[in-house]
Amino acid sequence: MRFHSKEEHEELLGSVVSEYRMVKRLKDLKEAQMAGCRSTAEAERYLGRKRKRESEEGMNRGKESSQFAGGLGSRPPVQAYSSYVNDFDMIGFTESQLLSESEKRLCREAKLVPPVYLQMQQVMSHEIFKGNVTKKSDAYSLFEIDPIKVDRVYDMLVKKGISQL
Repeated sequence: MRFHSKEEHEELLGSVVSEYRMVKRLKDLKEAQMAGCRSTAEAERYLGRKRKRESEEGMNRGKESSQFAGGLGSRPPVQAYSSYVNDFDMIGFTESQLLSESEKRLCREAKLVPPVYLQMQQVMSHEIFKGNVTKKSDAYSLFEIDPIKVDRVYDMLVKKGISQL
């Protein structure tokens, strides 16, 4: 049983695809704006470089995973906030206004949204002052997230003088 004609169905599919593309484009433009782009041309250059970098990283990851698959001591990263982090977009987070440029860069590179970064920083600082965290590896058990990201946040705390190496 059909509720609409084939032409209406094609029109519906076309509008769904069009909406998806517009939303993706808006998301990309907002990301470019947060990265400091002020014009469409700057945004296009930024997005082009980003796509190129992501494709290169994807190829490098493929090579690394085939070379090091099953290596001793390798452990897969914990995926606790995976859906949250995969939808990384600093647009809309008022917390991003609290971050310095180096912290914003860290968030972009590590794919941490500002609220998660600030929460990690707060928890680590509290534990450092309590004496429970004296080195990077002590902080791993505090978070269900990739240890490399924990290292990056810890390094930022060292840079700020909150912790010592």
